[in-house]
Amino acid sequence: MWLFTRELGLSKPAAALASVSFAFSGYMVIWFELNTVGHAALWLPLILWGIERWIKTKKYRYIFPLIFGQTASMLAGHLQTTVYVFAVAAAFFLFRVIKKRKRKKKIILPFIVSMVVSLILASPQLLPTLRFMSLTPRGTQADEQIFTHFILPAKHLITFFAHDYYGNPAVENFWGVDYGEFMGFFGVVALFFAIVAISNLKTSEVKFFAILAVVALLFALPTPLVHLLRISKLPILSTSAPSRTLFIVQVSGAILAGFGVEHWLKRKAKLKAAAALLAVVFLSAWTVAAFGLWRSADAGQAANWKVTLRNLIPPTSVFAVTIAMALFAQRWGTKARKHLMKVSFMLIFLLALVEYSYFANKFQTFSERRFFFPQSPIYEFLRERSKKSPDRFFGDYTASVTSNSWVPYRVYGVEGYDSLYLRRFGELLAASEDGMIPKSIPRSDANLVKNQDDARRRRLQDLMGVKYILDKNDNPQSDWEPDPHRFPPERYQLIWQQGKFKVYENTQALPRAFLVNNYLVETDAQEIIDKIFDPEFDLKTTLILEEEMSQELSASEGSLEFISYSPNTVELKVETPTRQLLFLSDAFYPGWVATVDGEETKIYRANYAFRAIVVPLGSHTVIFKYKPKLLQ
Repeated sequence: MWLFTRELGLSKPAAALASVSFAFSGYMVIWFELNTVGHAALWLPLILWGIERWIKTKKYRYIFPLIFGQTASMLAGHLQTTVYVFAVAAAFFLFRVIKKRKRKKKIILPFIVSMVVSLILASPQLLPTLRFMSLTPRGTQADEQIFTHFILPAKHLITFFAHDYYGNPAVENFWGVDYGEFMGFFGVVALFFAIVAISNLKTSEVKFFAILAVVALLFALPTPLVHLLRISKLPILSTSAPSRTLFIVQVSGAILAGFGVEHWLKRKAKLKAAAALLAVVFLSAWTVAAFGLWRSADAGQAANWKVTLRNLIPPTSVFAVTIAMALFAQRWGTKARKHLMKVSFMLIFLLALVEYSYFANKFQTFSERRFFFPQSPIYEFLRERSKKSPDRFFGDYTASVTSNSWVPYRVYGVEGYDSLYLRRFGELLAASEDGMIPKSIPRSDANLVKNQDDARRRRLQDLMGVKYILDKNDNPQSDWEPDPHRFPPERYQLIWQQGKFKVYENTQALPRAFLVNNYLVETDAQEIIDKIFDPEFDLKTTLILEEEMSQELSASEGSLEFISYSPNTVELKVETPTRQLLFLSDAFYPGWVATVDGEETKIYRANYAFRAIVVPLGSHTVIFKYKPKLLQ
């Protein structure tokens, strides 16, 4: 951002404010803990700098920053933000070309080539991702719910002026709609100077970024534009949170803030108009909060408005001090003005750093390293068990386990959260509620139905190899106390207890991999689900496939053991006196390849969402390996 704003002709003080405003904007700070988002966003200024240098110098070396920045943004892993990056870059390029009145192929073609090259370089990740997206809940009814939920409410525009107007989730007093998705803040100091720049619409760059900010904001608010985007069915954009166009607003705001400082330093700024506008906004915010507290009937609502009034103090103070110093320095006599301008800007810049530090450190709290994934006796027990076989666990009721928190311990669960996951797997989990495939499933959460220990959920746990069930008794009476009511002994055995934490073994759970000699073919999705949850259907001896096989199977006993189990490779040793089907309760996905003694064999989708292959008689090494065709 420093390079880009300097290239636009801004002085060092102006570029400094633009740079820190971008770095500590709401989008960058809020998404810091989910670093893919910020990583995808941070390359935009570098790309814009490369465009500016290329158009000015026509030197081909400046195409490389474009290729690098565009590729890095795509590889970061958040395609929605990357689409915004590309859109802003393309708009800025067209703006510069039109302004320079140079539309020759030698100017435009290299820019297009840079985008094509970037797409090619990122294709080893992009192509599998796009294929994966077609097999996820994206594009279903869940999208419309998500899209509508994350349209920016007009009342959250106040976060441009006061980031904690509705409280802060880090201190557990947030009472707004959504803190992270609807955060408009990029600094009160920066906002003031951005308004100063807009009030002096003389340079084309200010006009461009002002228009860009307004258009981006209209795509976030409940306007016809956002609904047009929804019905357009554009990939990624029509299935994601529209409020994230606030990223474009904040980037534009940071650049405009730099121009505002530049106008101020050159005494071309209309500070009074900007000050009056912000004064009206802050006065209105105080009035609404005070009126809300006065009219609050219940204690909870009154407490909320007290939080708001308290949290209005820091931004109002920053605004007041900024205005005072900016007006004072600009109105001072000519001889002392230059010196006072420098001193005033240093104080204003320091004030901006303080407000950014307050904002970032309040939301992004820090803890000692020892509290991150500490040693856990219950996970240690499960990990030792999983060394022999990758059996899964499940925690429910008082022993619920937060999604994904178990991954670093290298134990295996059945649930999880991810922006992309297989729709078939999510449908199977959701069907345990009433036995029906739902029309819509959560877009990012694949979870079993909670607090419902019925026959369907138990059968599904058995099928997926959920061998261990966690429990927690907050008032233990002894060191060994099985609960026969919640965990009937004919099905569950207490195998580990330490204080209030317990682990039961599900004795009915199927192995994660086993051999069967019988199958039936069913192509109707609901019929498959019905069979899986049918208590008369034996999941131990019969698989449900979705296509016929040419090989004959024979009944016999066999054995297998896991040699290794990792995210991308599963190796088993199999012995069978006849040809049989090997079932593995890992998700079926086209990118997996199976080999028997090095010879590739077909993987069938079995039991709605899992894998099965045919194993001939004899002793064999079976390997499942994730190896999409693109990488072969």
